[in-house]
Amino acid sequence: SERGRNRRLFGSLMGTLKSIKDENKKFEKSNVAEKRQQVLQRVEQRARQTSQKIREHEREMITQKQQAEKDLKFKINAKAEDKHLELLFVTTWQHHEKVGKFLRTKTEPRLCYKPAKPCEVTEALAEEA
Repeated sequence: SERGRNRRLFGSLMGTLKSIKDENKKFEKSNVAEKRQQVLQRVEQRARQTSQKIREHEREMITQKQQAEKDLKFKINAKAEDKHLELLFVTTWQHHEKVGKFLRTKTEPRLCYKPAKPCEVTEALAEEA
């Protein structure tokens, strides 16, 4: 009976150890699966962050390119405006050089004339103009 008792206690002990061992394996498996899941989540998060950084960089590049194009257009328009004003000044100057020697009427449309023989009145008017 003592031997039977020892066998029962030993069997009971072995059963307890086996159940603990099985639970430990399940825990390790679930822990490994959990770790894998965590690793996958970290990898996906890094991939999202990387793709987001790439998109932001592309947006910045597009914005910079658009700003550079706007600046270039502004400079071109400013130069064109300067050339236009310069041309307008030159043509106005040439027109005044040509017309400046003539007298103008006060009525509309203004007529330019130059008398064949200047008199004192026409000379005074020419000096005013």
